[in-house]
Amino acid sequence: MERRSGSSVHAVVRQEQVTPMLSLRNRFFVEGVLLGGAFGLLVGSLIAFQIGGNRLASLRHAIDRLLGHGAPDRKYMLQ
Repeated sequence: MERRSGSSVHAVVRQEQVTPMLSLRNRFFVEGVLLGGAFGLLVGSLIAFQIGGNRLASLRHAIDRLLGHGAPDRKYMLQ
């Protein structure tokens, strides 16, 4: 910030020059993000269709059993 006579405050703004190479890098970055997201969605959808709902449910059930989430509560077993 600069102070000039007259007690008003003026901001000093520095403008950076945007080169064609910098804008090209930004464009490649944005295109890469968009293409990566689209291909990730496509591959994820293909994998989900290949596995199917029944296999996925049985896989979740097996993981729950391994982690102990599917075990019955012990206080009900003692009754």
